[in-house]
Amino acid sequence: MADDEDSEDVKAAQGGDGEAYGRLIRRHQSEIARRMWRFTRDPAAHADLVQEVFVDAYRGLNSYRRLAPFSHWLHKIAVRAGYAYWRRRAREPARA
Repeated sequence: MADDEDSEDVKAAQGGDGEAYGRLIRRHQSEIARRMWRFTRDPAAHADLVQEVFVDAYRGLNSYRRLAPFSHWLHKIAVRAGYAYWRRRAREPARA
């Protein structure tokens, strides 16, 4: 079951196991990638957003308390990254 695998890999990744975090990325990358298309249709920006989600998740991994499935926690990070992307785009000057 993915939740059991996630739980084991999260615990290992919190302890510094990079391979465990790699497994988490592989397990969730396609779902996060689908979700991020909501925020941009630009392939380069999309790839950057997906990467940003996993970097943000790695940085905040020690704050994950296992009160909800890892996938829910990761999706919240993805949505926040998407909204931050929209805010950054709104501040950019219009292109001629």
